[in-house]
Amino acid sequence: MGIGDDCAVLKPTPNQHFYISTDTSIAGVHFFADDDPWSVGWKALAVNLSDLAASGATPVGFTLNLSLPRMDAAWLAAFSQGLLRQAELANCPLVGGDTTSTQPDSPLLVSITVFGERHCDANRLARSAAQEGDQLWVTGIPGLARLGLLQRYEQLGRLPNLLDKPKQALFRQTWAALPTPLQQQAFTRLTRPDIRSQFALQASVWMHAALDLSDGLSGDLQHIAQASGKTLLLHASSLQAIWGGVLGSNQDVFSPSVSNFLLETSLIGGDDYELCFTAPPSHAEALLDLAKSMQIPLCVLGQVQASKSLAHGVVIQDKKGQETALRSNSYNHFGP
Repeated sequence: MGIGDDCAVLKPTPNQHFYISTDTSIAGVHFFADDDPWSVGWKALAVNLSDLAASGATPVGFTLNLSLPRMDAAWLAAFSQGLLRQAELANCPLVGGDTTSTQPDSPLLVSITVFGERHCDANRLARSAAQEGDQLWVTGIPGLARLGLLQRYEQLGRLPNLLDKPKQALFRQTWAALPTPLQQQAFTRLTRPDIRSQFALQASVWMHAALDLSDGLSGDLQHIAQASGKTLLLHASSLQAIWGGVLGSNQDVFSPSVSNFLLETSLIGGDDYELCFTAPPSHAEALLDLAKSMQIPLCVLGQVQASKSLAHGVVIQDKKGQETALRSNSYNHFGP
């Protein structure tokens, strides 16, 4: 039973583990108050489905809690359309939830809990499962959503809130040289992310550890390193090659300073909801073939190594082979 009774009733499939994830989206924090409500609805569910994808789990259903400072029928209608369109595509029905009013000066809040299943005998894609010798993979273009975010701040006249003057200039130089389709893709990645669910479900048999990129590559990789007790060696050239693949025809933008700016953007940018995972090198060809068949960009970023000390973490290697411990610069809700 779904909506209409005091509780939804879900019947677990035999021999399946139940997966549960929850996320909260707040106006002014996770999305702009004037964002298209269709996109707000789409993304609110997408970020939860991304967690299921990173676990190799099939969606079963979700609940929705809305806290509204005021009733806006037009906003709610568009929000519902985006939300339910994502639910339809993922075959993940809305099974319940709650709607409450808040003070007029309070931000709008969307909270979703999603449920999924994965066979008990399937490998668990825990962050602690990375193994020495694994390759480190990522889908898509890490940092692309951050470029869209920076441009939104630019449009609002608030770019100095995020970047100092030299980096503002670098961003403007980079954005102006981006092909128009890539600019649009940056906005789309930010507001209507395409979750890698089908790729994850099929590729999960070859994966060890996995997570989705929500707060930024530099911090999210630390989760795998710490949980697995390993060191992740990240090649800066691999991230730069991803950008080179989409900007290589424009040699002016790919200067050393812009190259370093894009590298930093990839490391700290959140909201990509791309899939990052480790897998044995023996599965590389199968992974690439699957990604190609789905038209999903896929790249090896580095390797999993045994930790040389008790300080497990991420090390980034430059083109000269020099290694530097990578500090997390990911988004922190309680940071400065």
